[in-house]
Amino acid sequence: MKNKYFVYAVINILIFIAYIYSTYFYFLVIWAISILFPLMLFILLKLEARYIQFDLHGQKQGEVGKRLSFVSEITSQYRLLVSGRIEYDFVYENNTLQSQIRKRIFIPLGMKYSKKEHQYTATYCGEVTFSYENIYLYDVFGFCRVSFPQDKKHHVVIYPHKIPMELLYNELSKPYENGLLQYQYKKGPDMSEIFDLKQYYPGDDIRHVHWKLTAKTRQMLLKEGTHNSSFETVLLVDIGLNDQNEEVDKKVLSKALSFAMSMSEELLLKNIGHYVALYDHGSFYWLEMNNVQDYYTTLEQWFYKGVSLQNGDALHLFMSEQLDLIFTKMIYVTAGNFNEEISKLNDFLSVSAITVKDHLEKVQTTKHHQNQLYELPVDLIDENTYRFEI
Repeated sequence: MKNKYFVYAVINILIFIAYIYSTYFYFLVIWAISILFPLMLFILLKLEARYIQFDLHGQKQGEVGKRLSFVSEITSQYRLLVSGRIEYDFVYENNTLQSQIRKRIFIPLGMKYSKKEHQYTATYCGEVTFSYENIYLYDVFGFCRVSFPQDKKHHVVIYPHKIPMELLYNELSKPYENGLLQYQYKKGPDMSEIFDLKQYYPGDDIRHVHWKLTAKTRQMLLKEGTHNSSFETVLLVDIGLNDQNEEVDKKVLSKALSFAMSMSEELLLKNIGHYVALYDHGSFYWLEMNNVQDYYTTLEQWFYKGVSLQNGDALHLFMSEQLDLIFTKMIYVTAGNFNEEISKLNDFLSVSAITVKDHLEKVQTTKHHQNQLYELPVDLIDENTYRFEI
């Protein structure tokens, strides 16, 4: 590019020198046209940019380890005279895991139609966005460029492989008839039916205040709802982008989320209905899993809600808000090191805790009271069938 400008400057200087020494008028005309040439190119380029349209086509779903194919199409309403090529950043962004890949692309332009095929191998599961950024339209000589604003995005869901596992459960955790545990009328999140009343404290949800009894007793009382589910098992997903002050490897995050999803499906194949608790900005997003069909209809929610900012946020919230609910069995899935608070659950419910870690050569199993702790090496997680006691 710099060589072009240098040659252009030398040519203009030579033409001007020729005019001075020859005094021929046509050298002056040629020199004036040469000086104005880039300006004319720029104006024509701006005009043609108004009639150029970008489109991005491709698949809506993919699978980890398989290729994704996309086509960028560029069309113009009129024949292009001075437009030579388009350059842009093709951005692959995994919104679930907060990872991004950029690649600079250039497309030579035809008269009215051009296209470029893109192929990427999906490395991690999650909700992915393909987009264009930093788009520039160049003239055929490469002298001028104009910015080209476009807001084209293409969304793709990348599904994980199922991780092989075998669940072993004792009599206390076996489901009753049709995979459902006997109904127990306990405190829970359903406010359509009142389970109990308690005194209001700052920080409680004011929407649950029982105003009639508050007026009658002159004491602010809070309604507590019921739990109308027949499930006593909760799958708590506590996968964070950061573990304390360190960023968790994207491969570990992807495998941990894949494991949690595989665990939910395997529970349903064993006729164990359960709740999935996904941490969502300070509260829980609950998925009620009655059968395998429920799992498949909620797959995308795992990618939107399944990964939080910090490891341990979900566990801390559960301990502060959910310990007095119906659950007696927890399957806890995380990434990286176990949070110290998990040992505090011993007095409340039975826990099977699983984490996915890097720099680990083999599976490590620890039994702490009634809790089972499993540490799985990320590089071997797809190669073995793991057995878990629940």
